Order: sequence, then structure tokens, then C-alpha cells
Amino acid sequence: MRNKKQVSDPTRLGGPGTKNVSSNCLTSCSSPGTWREVADVMSKDVATISANVTVVAAAKIMSERNISCLIVMEKERVTGILTETDMLKRATVGGKDFTSMTVADIMSVLSQTVSPEISVLEAGKLMSDRHIRRLPVLEQGKLVGVVTQTDLVRAMTAYGTWRDVAEIMSSQVAVVQETATVAEAAKVMAERDISCVVGLNAEEVVGILTERDLLKRVLAEQRDPAETRMKDIMSSPVKSIPSNYSAFSAGRIMEKMNIRRLVVMDNEALQGIVSQTDIFEAVKRKLQEDEEKNFRLLENADSSIFALDPDANTTYVNPAFVKLFKASGPQDFVGRPFLPERFWVNPKKRAWFLRQFKKEIVETKELALKTAKGKKIYVTLFATPTKDAAGRINGSQGVVYDITDKKELVALREAEEHTEQINIQLMEATAKAKRLAAQAESANIAKSEFLANMSHEIRTPLNAIIGFSDVLAGGDMTNEQTEWVETIRASGEHLLELIGDILDLSRIEAGKLDVDITECSLKRLCAKVESIVRSAAMGKGLKFGFTEDGALPGRIRTDSVRLSQCLVNLVNNAVKFTEKGHVYVHVSLHRIDSEPCIRFDVEDTGIGIPPEKHEAIFESFTQADGCTTRRFGGSGLGLAITKRLAKLLGGRLSLASEEGKGSVFSLIVPAGVDVAKESSLGECESDDESIPEQADIAEPDGQSKFAGRVLVAEDAVTNQKLVNVLLERMGLEVTTVADGAEAVEKGLAEAFDLIFMDIQMPKMNGYEAAKALRRGGLTTPIVALTANAMRGDDKKCIEAGCDDYLSKPINGKSLLQMIRKHLSSEGQDMHKKIDSVKSAVDELGELCSEAAVQKADSLEPAASQESEDEPGHPLREVIEWAQLIGRIVEEDIAREVVPLCVVDNRERVELLDKAVQAGNAEDVKLYAHAIKGSTANIGAVRLSQIAARLEQMAYRADLSQAEQLLDRIRTEFARLESFVSNPDWVEMAKGQSTGKQPK
Repeated sequence: MRNKKQVSDPTRLGGPGTKNVSSNCLTSCSSPGTWREVADVMSKDVATISANVTVVAAAKIMSERNISCLIVMEKERVTGILTETDMLKRATVGGKDFTSMTVADIMSVLSQTVSPEISVLEAGKLMSDRHIRRLPVLEQGKLVGVVTQTDLVRAMTAYGTWRDVAEIMSSQVAVVQETATVAEAAKVMAERDISCVVGLNAEEVVGILTERDLLKRVLAEQRDPAETRMKDIMSSPVKSIPSNYSAFSAGRIMEKMNIRRLVVMDNEALQGIVSQTDIFEAVKRKLQEDEEKNFRLLENADSSIFALDPDANTTYVNPAFVKLFKASGPQDFVGRPFLPERFWVNPKKRAWFLRQFKKEIVETKELALKTAKGKKIYVTLFATPTKDAAGRINGSQGVVYDITDKKELVALREAEEHTEQINIQLMEATAKAKRLAAQAESANIAKSEFLANMSHEIRTPLNAIIGFSDVLAGGDMTNEQTEWVETIRASGEHLLELIGDILDLSRIEAGKLDVDITECSLKRLCAKVESIVRSAAMGKGLKFGFTEDGALPGRIRTDSVRLSQCLVNLVNNAVKFTEKGHVYVHVSLHRIDSEPCIRFDVEDTGIGIPPEKHEAIFESFTQADGCTTRRFGGSGLGLAITKRLAKLLGGRLSLASEEGKGSVFSLIVPAGVDVAKESSLGECESDDESIPEQADIAEPDGQSKFAGRVLVAEDAVTNQKLVNVLLERMGLEVTTVADGAEAVEKGLAEAFDLIFMDIQMPKMNGYEAAKALRRGGLTTPIVALTANAMRGDDKKCIEAGCDDYLSKPINGKSLLQMIRKHLSSEGQDMHKKIDSVKSAVDELGELCSEAAVQKADSLEPAASQESEDEPGHPLREVIEWAQLIGRIVEEDIAREVVPLCVVDNRERVELLDKAVQAGNAEDVKLYAHAIKGSTANIGAVRLSQIAARLEQMAYRADLSQAEQLLDRIRTEFARLESFVSNPDWVEMAKGQSTGKQPK
């Protein structure tokens, strides 16, 4: 390392003894060149003043700008410096009239300046050695800034570690009673050469008087020090810290509060004063010790270490480096471009190497060099750029390793050319791979666009096929015709499902399918899946159900739509390949890496899968055996989609199966909640959550008549006809247009109550048309119709200005729900009343439960059943009309509510059967209670009474007669179903109540 000191011309800088020091030495051995320079931390906004200005004027400048010094200049020459200490010692003390003094009378002659390139550590050493706290910064003889002790402390605190305040504070504190005069206090400060005194009131610390207080509140305000009391100008209250406070934290407080000292107190007792100077000296000593320690480590290191400046000139080499090259000393390298030519086997390579260094791209290189005595050596050189504290590159440092004796060197030399050739081939292969990847990405995008377009094109005719099938199904047809129509509709729905699977798979492969993680009910999710697939399982005579294995959380965080899709796929797959036996879904809590997960095991007794096919069945369009497709049908997409969806949900899908003995598909997904804090599955849901929602039950067509004008924008003729038929049947006046431009023209020119807007149309699509209508001020509800099924299409429609979204193929039920949502109807009030009646079922059931239970307790099951099972006995009082109409009031509402109640209770009876067979008294009580309340409200008194009896037994955990009562419930429910299925059931119920039967 080297230091370079420059002594400036004394005549230019204000007199003899003035020095200017600059340095480009490497001051940090552990990380060369990282010390900040004075230029990085100095204050460039320097306050200057002329020597003939009054002291009062100077004090005001320093007070107003809150600075501690002024640089005195005459004709662009620095002639001195005026500090707060000068103000104290030469203006305040001595009793002189400071109001007549000038700056020249009290300023200090400048004895030291520094260059902006000097390191902050060297500037700190100068301040410490000279006992000063400020240094003017000159560059080529011109003032460019001033660096203060505060600047250096702030910079150096980033490098060191700290001790407690007690170790560095000044314990010899000058204290003065607050009643003393400023002149007396200033005299103490001047005589002891200190910058502050502590003010006391008796023994209590009440303030502190500093040089800055004298400057701001005495000199600047022209007060007489002999007539001014210390308590009138001192800083109060004092900012104090305990003695065990870290010096680092104390420095931060000073910087934040813009003060230079803190009072140290323990238990309200004065311990000392810690100043910025104390911290500065502590930091400086620590950093000097660290630097000396690091330098010794470098000097004693076995590795050959060097450091370079940005121009690749050597600034440091350690003894090991000198020894490696058999040189006479560091002078053979320092101050010269890295490794003089005499140390190179091939001097031409040196020029290239130095260019690499200057470009900052040298990291690891193998070089052929030679020692000062001419011996050839092979080395590995590792170098890395160095940065200063501001992040700028300021050189490099590195290590040289001698590898001459390593046998691998010869082999590496021989393989070098071959390696270069391989690298060329690798680069060519990489470039080709990138081209292929780009082509694949382009093909994938094209495939997705193709599938989206094909989805629209196929769904459009499917809309007509399925829609008109629904229309035909509502007409008068023979049984054979009805069967044909049902076949057309089923085939259309199967094709629609296949299109959905292909689109899902395409979106997953393209990375376009996202999941929406939200909180949902686990019980409702399972009940929904069960309601979807139950009919298929029961249709094949299979035992089917969900079981809970152990405690489960009531709510989980997942994408309930995608999880339901996975479970429906797995269960339908199990039902498809199972001819007899059962399909069960076991739900349990599982842990993976301590994280709670929900495990669904779909178990079947189907055909099973041989081990060699376990992986293949998860591939797209693949089944375990070719004959399987012919026998059972299917596209082979369900499992492929389910496995990919499981991964998107953060879970996994696995299989355990043996051919001929069935399979178990295990789907595990994260619970997403703290199961310990969640209510259990049985606690957080009511009994109605296991029953399909009323919205899932199809409503009879033709029940509602609406009034209003509807505009339909649809380019496909078949779809125009279908929507016209459906809407006109509802009593609406329909106007049809074939493109978006015509829709905008009609919509703005005529009054409509509702607009159905197809999205893909010629001339102007539905998005543009909706936006144009909204820009035109139209507020009429707009419902988007689209055959696109890509995720996010609904959001795009809403953003375009639509109020709702209806996906094709359109069915009568969804269309009716949309009409009801946006238009008033003749029957709408009735529907509201129906909803009100249905929502009050539980409340009404509770009101009648006591009477029902009392009546049920008096029943004699055997006698009652035998009397009504006699051949030819009329179905009297299946529904007691008086009770029914007494609760529901209106006959039209009764006609709709009673069939819905029958549909609701069909599922409840099946669930009750399961609960009885399992001996689960809690579930028996649950479902019997639901049947009791809902049937009582429709006048099915006998059925309600039997259910009430079973409920009471379950309350007592007595299921001894449960099977007998269940048989009676089944019998009575079958009578109720048969009765309500009769088109004239209302007239029959009325007749039973009056004793007259309809003809």
C-alpha cells in the first residue's frame, strides 16, 4: 500500500502551516477500496463570509442556517474559519463588547485542508490529531465543500460495532447552577476547553448550555452575557440516556435530533456526558484496530493476494504473492500495470488480459507465467470487481493459485480445443432448442385459439339441439317420441361435456387455467358432489355414500369448483367401471410435512387396473385397455384433467388398484386453514346443508308470465328461433337482430326492458356493442350470451357493460331465472311468497312439533298400518287440505310448494335410511326432524307424526324401533309421492277434506 501526501502552497491558502492532504491508499484490507471518500460525505453547500463582517452578523447567519462554522474568504482565497468555539472563547468570554467585533478579530487561521479523494478514516485521523471538528475541502485550490465531525461519524458508523455509552462518555462533567450568568458559564467552558456545561437546580439536572446556545441566544440576539442568566438560554429539558445504552444508538439519536451531545443518567443521577466527539473517537479507534488486524491477516496469508485500481494498475500485493514470483519485493509490482511483461510466457496475451480487466469481465483464468528467475509456472487466477460504499466500481482484487504440480493440467490443456468445439456445438444446440421452443409456444397459442373458436362453433349448434329438445319435451308427444327427444338431449349434453373436458385440458397445458382459492364449507362441498353423482350410482344398484374418517374441519380454503370437478370425475369414473358392489368416498384429515390436508379416497369394487397401466391411465385420451373404451365408453380425459387439477390445487392424485378387485383413487389437497382453530364438521353446519339446494331443483315450465319487450342480438338463425320460442312462451314481445351494429341502432332508437347480447357476431361483436350502448346512455339490463367457455369470459362481459352472463347451450331453467332476475312477472309475487313459505319451514315445523309428538306417541303402529294397507282402502288424508291451506293460504302457492317438498324429502328419506342402518342416533334425529317439520307444513300429518316419533326416540338414543318406524315412513312417503304425482291431486285433497272425490 502507498500513501501520497500533497502540501499546498501556503501563500495561496492563507498563510504558513496550512496543509492539504489527499490519499488514494487502500485502507481496508478485508475489502480493498471500499472506504468512502470525503467527497461522498462532505457538505457541498458551504457558508462563506468576509473577514470584515461583524461577529453579530456572523452569529445570525450560523443561527439561521443551523451550522457550526463559516469559511472566511477574501478574493476567492480561503483565509480562515469561524467556529462556535471561536465565538465562545474570543467573543463571549473576557467581558469585551462583542457587538463591535468583526470576524477577523476572533476567527481561527486555517491550518489544515483536505482533498475530496481522501478517505473518511484518514480525515478522521487528521481531526483527532489536530483536535479540530471541521476540515475545508479544496480541489485544485478551490473550495468545494466542508467535512465535519458529524459527517464522518455518520459515514463511519456503517463500518464498526459499538460499546456501551459508559465506556466512552466523559464522566468529568462541568455543572453550573441555572441561576449563574452566561458569562460565568462561558468562562468555565473556555477555561476547561469544553463545549457544554450542565445546568442544575439544587441537585436536579434541568438543562444543558452548549456553544450553540451561546451562538443562537446570546451573540445572534446581542444579549449581554454578564446580565443574562443561564436558565434563560440553556436547552431544557435535557435529552438523557442510561449508561448501558449503545454508542451506536446514541449517535443515531444525536443525528435525528440534530444535537452533538447527550446527558447520561442512571436512576435520575448524573453519570456523565457523551458527545459526538466521544463517539467519533471510539469508532475511529475500533476501525483502526480492525484495519490493522485485517492487514496483518493479509500479510501473513499463504494465498497470493493482489489489488488493482480501475486502470488495472497494481495497488497492493502481499508477501505470498512476492514469494510466488520470486520477486525482490512489492516494488516490482505496485504502481505498475498488473504483472509486468517479464512475468509472462507470452507477452502478447498480457495486453488482452489487461483489456479484460478494464472491462471488468475477468473472473477465473488459467495462465502460463514465469517467475523473476525465468521458471515457467501455471496458475489459476480468480478476480472480482470491488465497489466503494456508493456502489461504484473502483478496482478489483483477486488471488493467484499455483497449479504447476497438478497432473490434471496436462489433460486439461489437451482437452481445451475439444472443449471449445463442444461449446460451439452446445451453443448451436441451445439456439436450435430456443427456436423449437418458440415454435412450440406459437403452436400452443394457435391450438388454444383453435380450440376456443371450435368451442364457439360447436356450442352454437348444440345450443339449438339441446334448447329445442327442451322445447319439444314440454309438448304433447307419444312415449316413443319422448324417448327420442330425451336421447337427442342426452347426446347433446354428452357432447357438451366432452368439449368442456378438451378445453380444460388445453387450458391446463397452456398454463392458462387458474384456481380461485377461497374459504368454503367442506360438508356442503361433499353434499353437492353426492347429490350430483348419487342418481348414477343408485341407477346401477350400487351402494354409495360419503364417510367421515375421524375429526374434520368445518371449513377449508381451496377452489371449491375445481375440487368438486375432481371429485365428480373420480366418482363418475368409479361408477362407470363398477357393475356391482359399492362406490364409497372416505374423507379424512391427513398431514404432509406437518401441513393439514384433506384426503378423499374414492373406493370401488369395479374391474380394477393392472399395475403396468397405473401410469398410462393418467395420460390424455388413454384408458387401461382398448376394449374398455368399447365396453364402457368415455374419452379418456377425466383422469388426465383431474391429476392436473390436483396439482394446481397444491395437492396430488394417486392410485391403488388390482385387476378384478377394484380401485382406490386418493386425492389429497391442502386444507388451507389451521384445523386446530376450526369448528369441527359436525358443529358448523346445519342439517339442510346435506340436502341439494332449492335452486338445483328444476322448475315447471310455463308457470310464469312476464310483461315487456326484449331485444335479442344473435347471428345464428337456429338460436334466434330457440330464444324467440322460449321468450314468447313467457309472454314477452321479442325483437331479433343479427349483428352488434344493428343491436346498437335498435337499442338506442327503441325502448326495451331487457337485451340479450350474443358475444361473437359479424360487423360488431357483443363486447363492442355493449360498450357502445352504455356510451349512448342506455341503462337497460344487458345479458351476455356466449358459446365461449374460457375462464374469465364472464369478467370480460361485465367489464364491457353487461349486467349478467349466460353460457350456451341455454336451457329453459337458466333463462327463466335470468328473466325473473331482471323483469317483473304476473307470477313473481307468488314466487316471492313461495320463497317466504319455504324459508319458514323450520320455524313452522317447530311450532307444530309438540302436538305432532303427542299425537305420534298415541299411535299404535301395527293397527294403523294394517288398517290402511288393506286392499282397496282409499288414500284418504294423505294430505290434510285444511291444514295445508291454513298454513300456505293461497292455492296457487300450494300447487308449487308441495311437489318441491316431495323432491326435498326424497333425499332426506335415503339419508335417514343410512343413518338407521349405521345406528347413528345424531343423524337419525337430524333427518327425522327435517322430515317432520317440512311434511307438517304441507298437511302430510301422518308422515310428520311418524317422523316426530322417530325423532323423539333418537333424542333418547333409543333406536330399538327405528327400523320399524323407518319402514312406515317409507310406506307413507311412497303414498305421498303417488298422491302428488296425480295431476288432480289438489282436487283430490279438497275432496278428501269434504268427503267428495273428483270425477
